[in-house]
Amino acid sequence: MKCFLTLVFIFFSSYVFGQNCQSTRYKERVFQNIIVQRDIQYGNADKYDGSNIDLKVDLFMPGGDTLPYRPAIIWAHAGAFIDLINDKSVNDMQAFADSFAHKGFVTMSMDYRRGYLGFQNQVERAVYRAGQDARALVRFLKANYQLYGIDTNYIFFAGSSAGGVTGLALAYVDQESERPASTYGGFGIGNDMGCLDCSTNSYTNTASIKAVVSMWGGLDDTTYMVNASEIPALLIHGTDDQIVPFDKGKPFANLGLWFPDMYGSLPLHRRMANLGMDHEFYPFDLPPATINHEFYGTTNGYWLNGQGPNQYWDTIHALITNFLYRQMKPSFDTIVGSREACIGSETVFLLPSMDWDYCIETFPSASYSILHDSLLIRWDTAGFAWFKVTAVNSLGVPSDAYRVDMLINYLPLLLLPEDTAICEGDTIELAMTSNTNNYQWTQGQSGFIATVGIGRISVAPMQNTYYEAYSLSDDGCVGKDSVLVYVDSMPTPDFSVNPNGATLSFSNSSMGANSWLWDFGDGDTSQQANPTHTYNATGSYTITLTATSNAGCSASKSLTVFVLATSLGEEKYEPLSLYPNPAENWLTVATGIGPEKVFVVDALGRTYKVDWEVAASSLIKVALPELEPAVYQLVVQTESGYIRLPFVKSQ
Repeated sequence: MKCFLTLVFIFFSSYVFGQNCQSTRYKERVFQNIIVQRDIQYGNADKYDGSNIDLKVDLFMPGGDTLPYRPAIIWAHAGAFIDLINDKSVNDMQAFADSFAHKGFVTMSMDYRRGYLGFQNQVERAVYRAGQDARALVRFLKANYQLYGIDTNYIFFAGSSAGGVTGLALAYVDQESERPASTYGGFGIGNDMGCLDCSTNSYTNTASIKAVVSMWGGLDDTTYMVNASEIPALLIHGTDDQIVPFDKGKPFANLGLWFPDMYGSLPLHRRMANLGMDHEFYPFDLPPATINHEFYGTTNGYWLNGQGPNQYWDTIHALITNFLYRQMKPSFDTIVGSREACIGSETVFLLPSMDWDYCIETFPSASYSILHDSLLIRWDTAGFAWFKVTAVNSLGVPSDAYRVDMLINYLPLLLLPEDTAICEGDTIELAMTSNTNNYQWTQGQSGFIATVGIGRISVAPMQNTYYEAYSLSDDGCVGKDSVLVYVDSMPTPDFSVNPNGATLSFSNSSMGANSWLWDFGDGDTSQQANPTHTYNATGSYTITLTATSNAGCSASKSLTVFVLATSLGEEKYEPLSLYPNPAENWLTVATGIGPEKVFVVDALGRTYKVDWEVAASSLIKVALPELEPAVYQLVVQTESGYIRLPFVKSQ
């Protein structure tokens, strides 16, 4: 039996484990229906004027979604932190939440506390309250992630104007040491507002987010960001924004003297770039007479025309879509494994993560499987080849395809003889044909036999046995072939003899044979199963039975018998008597004939010497040897021939 490969593979030109590598979810509208839950309360807190307010969100989810946990986006509205101007119901935040829910996100438009008394430190406190509320909402979502089907590793925050400021504060004002001094309270300022996570609700989850989107927002200090690992940001801003400065200044065209200095998207971008942070910066140099703040067609979140956005909406929408998609997209920059393989052999590559699913493409077509974090590929064509790996994470987002170029080498030549058979106990020589001299032999499960330069081996297996040979080429490819040596069982020859004078009948009791050859020891043979043979002369003869099986295996058994071929002839003798019969130790023969020799013969013709004496002129005394109880013949040899007297040996 030829055996070149013992591994089982899955044969496809591409293979997907659980996910769709061509999915457009999160990039396009893929859900026709969404589920909207309004006025979900996430907390309760005191406003700037001491009044208490329930804080709520409108939540949007894709309908009929089979994914258990989805990314979430919190949308925060504009409004300069002024009380009673607007809330979570504004047009742009509702439109964003609706649109991105149709793409597969869990989205929400949030309320946060607004209002201040007009002084600079009160504006700082207003921003701090909004940041506390944003942190409380993140904690709420993480505590209730199963209820809303949210992957807590992918919570995004996006805001317009004051909402953008709130998002940036959520992302980067994350240490108690970064709290503005006014938040600790004091004479004429107010009470201590508490720590970052000490307001709005009592959930203890962290308030960290995956990324922040700031549309025309800013911060009062760029040094909140300290290293490259800060939360990624998308910054969108009109270069001539008169509400929140694009560069540094006070809001409202430097007329908002009650506001602290603001650093707009330009200095934030410069700080992020210097630190090496992951961020995207899109300044919009808009035509003259174009409103540079909320320039997609809103004011404080409401459509300027009362109907919908302008031509910049789709551009902003696409920037946000692409940025969020990039944050969710799995990435890797290498596949560990050899770039050379052997035709028909398994090659193992280490995949980047066990937590991802994978799509595989090969050229030319190859067989492969994935086990844990290992990719196993086998090519059956030598030459140039490649494969591509696309990872799909738990959100169903595919990575870019990573291509690996390969060189597939031929196997060295190695041939063994065809499967063969031998008889039990025989020896056979096995010889290989190979174009290398670096090889080895193994036998069944017993392992190594011989190595370099030994092209032939002699073996004598006792049972059916595989013999395998391996040859190694200079490029590391291993040729393999095997031969199965069948071991046929030997027959078991056996027979018995039934003598009748010089004629012997043979009873064949051989096992595992279908042909026989008898050699009677006198030159005659027979191929009968149970022959009868007559001897012409007295003497000892060695009878041999050779039994042969269907497979041609032969075994023999021999037996030597003594045959009396002479009778009493024509002479007449007085009747002989023998007693006692049965006999135990002694026999007495009454005869007037003088014997020359006396012995005993069994049924198989075997002779036994006895002691005897003439007790009187007509009596012979015979001492019997130790014999098994059976029927025997006492043979008395005289001058004229042999006289045979049967008797029974008793205990």
